[in-house]
Amino acid sequence: MMKKIGWRRLRLATQLLFWALLLLPLAGFPWFRGTYVSSRFLGLPLTDSFAAAQVLAAGGRWLAGAAALGLVLVILLYLIFGRAFCAWVCPLGSLMEGVDWIGARLLPNRWPARRAAWPRWSRWAVALLLLLLSAATGQALFEWLSPQATLMRSLLFGLGLQLTLVALALLFDLFVLRRGWCRSVCPAGALYSLLGRGALLRVGHDRATCDRCGRCIQVCPMNGRETLLETVAGRGPAQADPWVCSNCGDCIDACPHHSLGFVPVWRVQKAEKPARTAGEDRRRALGILGGAVLAAGISVARPMLAAPAGRRLLRPPGALPEPFFLGLCLRCGQCAQACPRSAIRIARWEHGLSTGTPYIAARETACDLCGGQAPACAAVCPTQALHLEPGEPVRMGTAVIDATRCLAHMGDICRSCFNACPLRGRAIVLEGALRPVVDPALCTGCGLCEEHCLVEPAAIHVEPLNP
Repeated sequence: MMKKIGWRRLRLATQLLFWALLLLPLAGFPWFRGTYVSSRFLGLPLTDSFAAAQVLAAGGRWLAGAAALGLVLVILLYLIFGRAFCAWVCPLGSLMEGVDWIGARLLPNRWPARRAAWPRWSRWAVALLLLLLSAATGQALFEWLSPQATLMRSLLFGLGLQLTLVALALLFDLFVLRRGWCRSVCPAGALYSLLGRGALLRVGHDRATCDRCGRCIQVCPMNGRETLLETVAGRGPAQADPWVCSNCGDCIDACPHHSLGFVPVWRVQKAEKPARTAGEDRRRALGILGGAVLAAGISVARPMLAAPAGRRLLRPPGALPEPFFLGLCLRCGQCAQACPRSAIRIARWEHGLSTGTPYIAARETACDLCGGQAPACAAVCPTQALHLEPGEPVRMGTAVIDATRCLAHMGDICRSCFNACPLRGRAIVLEGALRPVVDPALCTGCGLCEEHCLVEPAAIHVEPLNP
């Protein structure tokens, strides 16, 4: 059946299925929430492995609860299917495939130049650099810079200038290096290839039927010289290199003798391992030592280089202090999708390094504290960047009144903020039965008073807390 259908057609159908799954919330279906960085599918948590590594580097803590379970489930998938996410699921990867198709047909003169190869270690260098920068800045930095995460957030929460990152990645693929982002830059793909090195499913090679025509090398989008040349030449194990291969299946479709196919790892034909030289042993030892030094450096750098404690945005209920919040937030958007009042927004480029994180614009749509129930946003947060203990009061900020602009303080009759407050008579009281006064000890910072103020701009606004 697969010989008739072809793996490429099946992969394209699968990509469309995952596009539809991602966009389900826009149609009002709650079966899938979040992005492929962190999500819930039918209540089952899923957490990206590189995102978890950034949280560890930025926040200095392990994931817990649903996020940890989601990480284990995703790692198990990688250990079975290898780096298949890049070819079968990633929305940016499917766009790259479309750009690849366009480049082959509309820009044939650019094709030879786009076959140039970058060093295999380049994506590892990018991954390590981003982990170090995450430790220095105190937040999951790649989720701010990532074109794939930016693409998903833009589709779900509104387009903006951040799509420039997606455009740059596509142009890089079109004019500089074929599948350049996926092959040589993407740090998440570097970690996926590490997990794929131990995967059970491989592209196996039957050397008895292969005539070494080279078609598989030509069609491989991940640089066939790296993935298949050694295999076709008869050197090493009879499989596509799992460090690079994304298990897309294009080489299987292209092989005229059906010498390639998906096989379990135990069915891969082995090869004799050449004896290691002293130089190889030294390089391996230095690599292990360098990894240990890097891990130690990240753990030391994080407390010394933590992000400043200042908070400029009003965060949703249960937000941890800003340095810890930014270190744990994966920018997945699940809190915004769960908010029954659609009060939670996703920060854009104008908010700097907070891009992709949730905030509340109280003047436009304030938080109603879920009607006194447990806040839905904190309940769905996979990393507990938003977290409230049972019975813990909500403290988002403090409302501040500008008496020089407030109608009631100027002698008019106005009770808009008092009537809107869910704790009226306690958080906001009327002094002399006319003038509103805020009790900072009881104010939750929900922003309903700011939303309902009759003056423009509002005479009462919420100052975010910075505990």
